[in-house]
Amino acid sequence: MDILIFSDSHGAVGNINEVMARCISPPDAVIFLGDGLRDLDRANTGDAELHCVRGNCDFGAVFEEDEEIFVLGGLKIMITHGHKYGVKSGYASLAEHAARRGADIIIFGHTHAPMLHCFSAGEQIGNTELKKPLYVFNPGSLREGRYGTLTLLGGNILFNNAEI
Repeated sequence: MDILIFSDSHGAVGNINEVMARCISPPDAVIFLGDGLRDLDRANTGDAELHCVRGNCDFGAVFEEDEEIFVLGGLKIMITHGHKYGVKSGYASLAEHAARRGADIIIFGHTHAPMLHCFSAGEQIGNTELKKPLYVFNPGSLREGRYGTLTLLGGNILFNNAEI
């Protein structure tokens, strides 16, 4: 399963279309992490399953969800923009929240800085001890040409930070 991950497009619709056009085959899903929800209306995401959340700059957006939890490839994925968890000062609060919700993967935006971290099973995050690994991923800002991919294949999880 191939998943494209976008965040913080801030009007850069052309960047969404460029990434989509570069795909050798259409992605199975597209995740959008906010701050540019209106860009999705003008972008061509094809027939991919779409998951998106509202960011702090999505004023007046009809779509009002701040976070979503869903299952792809047998993994529980939580998405949020991140601003409500203070991610510009660190992602521990967000990771603890995701762990309490039983997520395998938490994906967020807001900071415009790409990052990937994996907490191991048994590791302590705040007051929560992890019963399973937790992957934390940020694709960076699409306005700045950064996006992410997630490939789920045969129980393997492969993240990639990419640039246009």
